[in-house]
Amino acid sequence: MASKRLKSVDWSIKAEVEDFKPTLTRFDNHLKSIGLRESTVIDYVSRVGRFLKYAQTDQPSIDIANAYRDQLIARNLARSTVNNCSFAIKQYYKMIGTKIDFPFLGRNNNLPYYFDEEDVSKIFCSCRNIKHLAMLKTLFYG
Repeated sequence: MASKRLKSVDWSIKAEVEDFKPTLTRFDNHLKSIGLRESTVIDYVSRVGRFLKYAQTDQPSIDIANAYRDQLIARNLARSTVNNCSFAIKQYYKMIGTKIDFPFLGRNNNLPYYFDEEDVSKIFCSCRNIKHLAMLKTLFYG
């Protein structure tokens, strides 16, 4: 049997942001100097690269940053994605000497749907195989 290889992912700065490569390299060094983990640095550089491509300048105004964030929210991206982009952009502005604040999007605290007793009973009654029934009962007990 042939062994499966994991697909490698290239997290480096993409060609689409080549114009901003010196700025992103400086941002990369800034993030490392403040002690962020390597995975966070790579993520932030990638997010800021997309932001700079959107802004089409390496000195974007705060209005452009707010418009970009509003666009992320309008695209119905996950709150954590919008927050991570906001944190990355905030660090970028800190590096260039400008203070910017974004409101933090709180978590969605809706409870997930769980089976009630009637649902579980219907599942058990529809199971015709004793082995499957035993597995399901063990699963629901856990």
